[in-house]
Amino acid sequence: MAYVTIEDRVDRLEALFGQFLTEMALINKRAEEREKAAEERFLRYQARTEEAQREAEERFVRFQDEMRAFKDEMGVFKDEMGVFKDEMGAFKDEMGEFKDEMRHARREMDKKWGALANKMGTIIEDILAP
Repeated sequence: MAYVTIEDRVDRLEALFGQFLTEMALINKRAEEREKAAEERFLRYQARTEEAQREAEERFVRFQDEMRAFKDEMGVFKDEMGVFKDEMGAFKDEMGEFKDEMRHARREMDKKWGALANKMGTIIEDILAP
């Protein structure tokens, strides 16, 4: 395309520059829209992340509270088991004493039954011999 005069060339350059500016404005607008959309996505992601972090912290605090309560319950259980163990020891001692008493009572009864049997065996002699 042959340009006849400098004015034609300048007009042509002005038209091209106008198109360039229009296209650059459009590209700039699209870039700004993409940047805005990316920023909105980032803000949503950040909000979700912060919410998830808050929930995780709350769950952790609840977990710590539950563990503290469990630890306290286990302490109470340990104390109760200590008392139970002591009671069982006392019961075992009482049962040992009871067994010893029963053995002693049985020996005494055996002696009394033996003496009674001896006495019954000599009852006739006692009646006839005096």
